[in-house]
Amino acid sequence: MTDFPGYDAAFGFHGPGLPFPADAFEVLEAAAHEDLARAAGVAQEVVAAGAGVQTVRERFPPIPLLVEESRRARMIVLGPSGRGGGVRQVMAGTRQRHHHWIREHGEDLPEVRNWTWA
Repeated sequence: MTDFPGYDAAFGFHGPGLPFPADAFEVLEAAAHEDLARAAGVAQEVVAAGAGVQTVRERFPPIPLLVEESRRARMIVLGPSGRGGGVRQVMAGTRQRHHHWIREHGEDLPEVRNWTWA
């Protein structure tokens, strides 16, 4: 895990045929950095919520899970999401738009609602 210092990360697990979340948790929990262990705990709670998670307004968002619970967290990119240092800024704006959208329309933003694994 220390091979990628300073990377912001987005990772998620959902649906059949995808890697079992425990594989990622084992890697995260093995990391020395305490924020990574905290991120694994957040991810486990989301996975435990399962299909019952309907909107980002609820406590934990549906996938893709964006681990940005701590502004000082340093996380690793797991998958093809790239080296986006601006992930946190983009998601802050998206979460704000989404917050207002679901209160006005009663459902997720179209880009969240219609999201699929590419």
